[in-house]
Formats: sequence, structure tokens, C-alpha cells
Amino acid sequence: MKTTLKIKTTSFLNWYFNSGDDQEQQSIRQEIGHLAVSSLLCEGSSTITAQEIFDQVNIDVIPVNLIEGLEKTSTDIEIGDLNLSNFKIVLI
Repeated sequence: MKTTLKIKTTSFLNWYFNSGDDQEQQSIRQEIGHLAVSSLLCEGSSTITAQEIFDQVNIDVIPVNLIEGLEKTSTDIEIGDLNLSNFKIVLI
């Protein structure tokens, strides 16, 4: 049975859009903008969900302190550092 680790959607999005240096943040925003424009041109509408963004992220680099119940953990420790096996992460 897999252990479920929960991350609040707002915490994930805050980390995703505000971590890294200015150049990384700009690159992330530009990539999402390009996806939205491409979708608008091809389909006439665009929707990007937090889950879709989450599904594209390398889970190993997500800080452990985003996991519900581990908020007081150092921001320097990433999920990949824990060598966890048999787990899944869900946004709530």
C-alpha cells in the first residue's frame, strides 16, 4: 500500500511560481504563457490547472516542508533527499 503525502495546492503554486532566481521565474511564466497562447490559437480557449502543472514537475525537487504535517522541516530538504519508496503525492 502506498503512503499518501498531501500538499496544499496554494503552497505548491506559491513555491512553483516564486522559487528560484528571477530568470527561472521568468522562464516558468513565459512557458505557461506560450502554452496558453498556443491553446487559444488551436482550440479557442485555454485552461491550465494546478494539477497539470504539478504533473509536469520533477517531484524530487519539491521541498519537504510543502507536505502537510512537515511544514516545519528545513526548506533545503527536497523530497528526493528522503529516498522514499512506495508513496504518492496528491494536491489538496
